[in-house]
Amino acid sequence: MIQRLLIIFIYFTGVSNSTAGQGQATLVVTGSVHGQLDPCG
Repeated sequence: MIQRLLIIFIYFTGVSNSTAGQGQATLVVTGSVHGQLDPCG
């Protein structure tokens, strides 16, 4: 799980550098984190 979070964080950081994708990156990261917290995995 920690490795996935690191990958997500790196991805978010890279996309956030592009102002055109900030909103989408936030949605992707939020959805991914909620998926990680979901017991059904």
